[in-house]
Amino acid sequence: MVFSIFGRKKIKPWEIEFLVHVFSSMGDRFSTSFVNQVNSGVLKSVRVSISDNEHSVSFIPDASLIEKYLDTMDTKLQYSNIKVKNLLSDEVLSVTISVTYGLINRYYFSKKVGKYQFDNSKIDLSSAKIIILDNNAYLAIEQHLSKEEQKHINKSVVGLIEINGEAYYQIKELGDGDFLAITLDNRIYEIRHSPLAVMEIDRSKLLHCLTQF
Repeated sequence: MVFSIFGRKKIKPWEIEFLVHVFSSMGDRFSTSFVNQVNSGVLKSVRVSISDNEHSVSFIPDASLIEKYLDTMDTKLQYSNIKVKNLLSDEVLSVTISVTYGLINRYYFSKKVGKYQFDNSKIDLSSAKIIILDNNAYLAIEQHLSKEEQKHINKSVVGLIEINGEAYYQIKELGDGDFLAITLDNRIYEIRHSPLAVMEIDRSKLLHCLTQF
C-alpha cells in the first residue's frame, strides 16, 4: 500500500468536537480518560496520509503532556463504524478511531475521501463497535484453529467484541462493518451490523469462509 503524505498539520476545531462527542458516548470505562485527553491539548497536530484504500489522520502528541496519558500496558482498541455526515457533500462517512497504549492515535476511512468536514450534529453511533486488540485475544482462540485456518487470519484484526452480553472474537473483516467471529466454545458466526444480526455458520466451513470472503 503506497501512501501520499499531505501538508495539513493543524487540528480542526470540528475534529476536536467530533472526538469529544464520540468518546463521551463510550461508557465509563473509556469516556472520561479520552475526553480529558482531547480537552487537555495533548493532541498537538496531525499528519494526513492517503492511499487508494485508506485516508488516515494521525495525531501527533505534545511531548510535554504525553506521559500523563501513555500506558504501555494498556490495551489497543478501535472504535469503528462511526457514521457521520460530510458537511461538504451528502455523503455519510464511516470512521474508525484507533487508540494505542492509552493515546488517541488516529482516525481513518477505509477508502480515499475527497474534501470533507464532519457534521457533528449528524453522528450515528447505532452500529458503532469497540474492538479490543491485543495478543491475548488471539491466544485465547488459537487452540480452536487448525494450522491452515491460522494462515488465513490476520492477528492484527483479532479482537474481543461483546454483543448482548456475549463475547465474540473477530477473526476476519467482511466490509461495511460486518465480520466473522469465533467464540471460546469454538462456534463460528457471521455478524452483520445493519441491522444487527448474529448468524451461526457450520464450523466445518470456516476455512472456506476465510479464503472466499
